Amino acid sequence: MNFLRSESYKNGIVLSTGFNILAKLVSFINSIIVAYYFGTQGETDIYFYALATIGLLITFVTALDHSVLIPESIRIREQESGEKSMQFLNFFIYIYFGIGCLAVIILYINPVTIFSFISKFDTKVLQSNIDLLYLIIPLCVLMLLTNYIVNILVSYKYFTMPMIAAFVNSLFSIFFVLIFHNQLDVKSILLGLMFGYFLNISFLFYILTKKLHWDFRFVKISLRGKIIRNIFYAQAGNITSLFVAYAPLYFLSGFNAGLITALNYGRNTSDIPTQLITTQVSSVSGIKFNELYARKDFTGLNQKFVTTTNFLLFILMPISGMFFLYSEEIITILFKRGAFDVESVKMSAIFLKYLGFLLPCMIVNTMCARLFMATQKIRESFFYQIIFNLVLVALYPFLIHYYDVFGYMMAILLMYFLNVFFIHFLCKWLFKTIEYKQILHNFLKLLLINGVIITILFFLKSLMPYNPFSLLCVGGFVYMGFLIFLNYLFHINKDVTTLLQKKVKYGL
Repeated sequence: MNFLRSESYKNGIVLSTGFNILAKLVSFINSIIVAYYFGTQGETDIYFYALATIGLLITFVTALDHSVLIPESIRIREQESGEKSMQFLNFFIYIYFGIGCLAVIILYINPVTIFSFISKFDTKVLQSNIDLLYLIIPLCVLMLLTNYIVNILVSYKYFTMPMIAAFVNSLFSIFFVLIFHNQLDVKSILLGLMFGYFLNISFLFYILTKKLHWDFRFVKISLRGKIIRNIFYAQAGNITSLFVAYAPLYFLSGFNAGLITALNYGRNTSDIPTQLITTQVSSVSGIKFNELYARKDFTGLNQKFVTTTNFLLFILMPISGMFFLYSEEIITILFKRGAFDVESVKMSAIFLKYLGFLLPCMIVNTMCARLFMATQKIRESFFYQIIFNLVLVALYPFLIHYYDVFGYMMAILLMYFLNVFFIHFLCKWLFKTIEYKQILHNFLKLLLINGVIITILFFLKSLMPYNPFSLLCVGGFVYMGFLIFLNYLFHINKDVTTLLQKKVKYGL
């Protein structure tokens, strides 16, 4: 149980990243097992659609945690007292529980009507899978509470909590699918998730009680006017983000059976580096941003922001290139077995091929979001977020109408690449001490260098005999060799150079 303790930021990044890799590995094994037994079909479309929809609602509500609630609780803890910070967080535990229960009641009244209204699925298809919907709905409460308590523990530097929770969920899902897939089909996945979330909530409350001596009594609190305004602006902006994430599910649910499932596998595969590295590093860095800003250490804040973002760009941009070059090979190696056939591979690979390009853009977006949250520039970023999301939502139906599935990917890639450049003007306006120009310069330099390497590997790939595993291994080795050499030659990232020199020096 030694890992269940408050960590320093340096140890937190290392330890939590290690646990995150383990948790994501188990989660991915779960995806492989689900793909093996169920493939891409209408029932899996309903499952992934409904789970994603509820997940988006939960994300919308708990987005308030990082943007307003956690920074405010840290401010109260640092400037007033730990007890008042606890009361502040308790207040929202009860609010979240009430919101979750209300959502469950509304959805249980008539799930088929509600889901047919918010999707393009045929009513008969939804009616035939009503048992699946009934099992998904209770996750509203379970996911909401789990996510919020995890975020509380992270704010107290328990950086491994999100990974432990995810590990438990995946483990139970695997167990129930292996045991009950013949009897319950896709419903076996949900039964495992429900057991996992129940165990998680019990465990998280135990940690709060035993480690932090938490007092769960409800105390009515008075919110500062600034906090109320920040909550309003944050959620008003987040609701457009909700529509951005939901719109593709809505429009694509009207396409052929299996497409939503293929989107899930392709997008989830492309998201693995973001979840393993970007989200984890930004989560720990975000807490550091909060403290640096609270101490008014603007020089330290700038240095932490720039070096972390540039390091992530150097690490993850090549992975985007590998996704583009070897999408079909990656999907084949990971999923092509059992019910996951050649057609499933092709559909999923298309999403992976192009959505992989979002990786570097999401680094910039995520790190800047953490910066805005830490500095509480909620109102200032609100209108930018609204405009960005509204334009993207407007692009979806237009481009999907003319280019089908490719229209979805064209819209999201166009907007997120433009976002990298537009943020420069936003930072110049709001943060006089943040040198975003360094990040933009580094982004363009890496884009050019990786573009050259991708072009070389594209022609090299056509000369090799087709074997998914050997193509991926050779391509990865050559890509890494080129990148390390060019980094040494042009000094692209000094942190990476220093790290490699230490590895060589100590024979590691």
